[in-house]
Amino acid sequence: MKQLLIFFLMLAQFAHTQQMKVISVEKIKAADGGGYFYPRISPDNQFILMSRGNYSGLYRYSLADKSMKTLNEDPAAGYKVQISDDGNTVLYTKSELIRNLRHNSLISQSIATGQKKVLVQSTREPIAARMVNSSPVYVTKRAMVKPKSMKRTDNTCLVTVEDRKMILYNNGIRTELTPNGAGYSYIWPSISPDNKHIVYTVAGKGTFVCSLTGKNAVSLGKLSAPAWAGNEYVVGMDDRDDGEKIISSTIIISSIDGKNRRQAETPPGIKAMYPTASKDGSLIVFNSDEGEIYLMKIQLK
Repeated sequence: MKQLLIFFLMLAQFAHTQQMKVISVEKIKAADGGGYFYPRISPDNQFILMSRGNYSGLYRYSLADKSMKTLNEDPAAGYKVQISDDGNTVLYTKSELIRNLRHNSLISQSIATGQKKVLVQSTREPIAARMVNSSPVYVTKRAMVKPKSMKRTDNTCLVTVEDRKMILYNNGIRTELTPNGAGYSYIWPSISPDNKHIVYTVAGKGTFVCSLTGKNAVSLGKLSAPAWAGNEYVVGMDDRDDGEKIISSTIIISSIDGKNRRQAETPPGIKAMYPTASKDGSLIVFNSDEGEIYLMKIQLK
């Protein structure tokens, strides 16, 4: 009887693990020769955005006709760039040195026409931004700004880091979140597509998922640069270094309860880095350490 119970427990665990399956991995030919990094896939699964090694510029690769188009070459445009749900607009922060001081501006750009609209003029203040559906919502000077067309009841939550702590702005209300204690440094926070959870990393302790209110933190282990893959899974990298350079990096997919974690199969011999996923969790994009871009199709359910 005991052996039978163990068998069924193992079978249940195997069935759960089988829910995560890598179907294919394809190198993007348009990025041959390297030099492209930090890819993101559009919410409608139609294109991939990528940048150069220092986050400069935005380059759009069409999954339909496999063409590459330069959107802009603005400094730091690829850092935390946002894509509207309809795939028509990108929202990014342009960061540049003016008289040896870092200045930021927030820019919305039409993908079809290339036309830019400056939402926040060059400032020394930090800027956090997020696309809510297809509208830009952002925080500067510790205040939330949203389009007048948005209703008061629209969910406009945005999470960022201020003074090493996570800060949630929810419909204009600012709340400090420290699920693991106030004495730690919080990095890489982001909100799930359904606005129910936050994934974040605590320096020196690993990556966690908590509720939108900062409660019920669950450890996902080591998972650098975590990003959402649907609402139930998170993708990130397990990177190792020798103190100077990266010596290995693999793609990790984890369920948000921390019970189902596995390494995704990638081409041998490459350091797979900075993965992000489509909104529905069916596609993952990542770059190698040489700046080659890969597209991975996965099955999570």
